[in-house]
Amino acid sequence: MPGPYFPDQQPAECGHYYPDVLRLRDERKPNGTFVRIVDCTYCGQHELPLDTRHLAKELVRKLKKSGQEVAIKDDEVAKVRKKRFEEMLSTGQKATGLTLQSLIETAIQQGADAIELEYVTEGLEVTYVSGSLGIGEVIANRESIKTIINELVTQAKLEHKRRGTFKWIHAGREYEVRVEEYDSFGESAFRLILKRPK
Repeated sequence: MPGPYFPDQQPAECGHYYPDVLRLRDERKPNGTFVRIVDCTYCGQHELPLDTRHLAKELVRKLKKSGQEVAIKDDEVAKVRKKRFEEMLSTGQKATGLTLQSLIETAIQQGADAIELEYVTEGLEVTYVSGSLGIGEVIANRESIKTIINELVTQAKLEHKRRGTFKWIHAGREYEVRVEEYDSFGESAFRLILKRPK
């Protein structure tokens, strides 16, 4: 069985590993339940049930309104998976040495409105959100994850609260970053909203 592809990597529910397994979208079913659609190289597309108690309120509202939240379009799965494997080969291990700064700078450069950080089996999933489209990657290195979360908690002063803001200077312009911490499957998850200069 292919994988794991880097040290300490854990398999997804189907037993295979990222990036063979990719999250495509979250959906609201006709009966009112919520599911996550994933694509596996070996198992194909399948659904995983989502518990609304562990989802961010904003995501639940969006799913109730639009019916789905797309992370990767169906016709882009092969391209995204190939890119993730190329990144792994070029770095020797997926997304190591990343910091909060590198994530925010990437988001600004890509024109993203927000960054979502959520723990998954493979590590920390980072999604850059622009409108209704999200482009994600997974950070597997535990030291990088610890560094990013510690920096975020310190910058937004989240030690004793679940919301905070901080300023970020990019190319001489000041951005406001609004941070919300929420529960996702019993783990802390974070949403960073980038407020661009007028």
